[in-house]
Amino acid sequence: MNVGYEESAVACCEKQSFYYRIKRCIKQVWYGYRRWTMVNKQCRQLLEMEHYLLKDIGLSRADAVRFSRQRDSLWTCIAKSMKTDINHSDQDRFDR
Repeated sequence: MNVGYEESAVACCEKQSFYYRIKRCIKQVWYGYRRWTMVNKQCRQLLEMEHYLLKDIGLSRADAVRFSRQRDSLWTCIAKSMKTDINHSDQDRFDR
């Protein structure tokens, strides 16, 4: 008796499914890339700010330069997003 689900469609939703793991990995790489671009944009904005604007938010020029030098690389951001478990499992089922 067929309930309306195909076996491949059901297997795609399981957390142990190969396709689920690939999709999750791609999402985490994308989140890491987005995080890296946001940090780079913030660093550029800090470095382009005038001295009096930095002083208003409580930073000096040296703080802005130090922050821009200590930012994470692209691969570090991706690794951080891989370590954090992003819980979108309920939404993944409906994104197909």
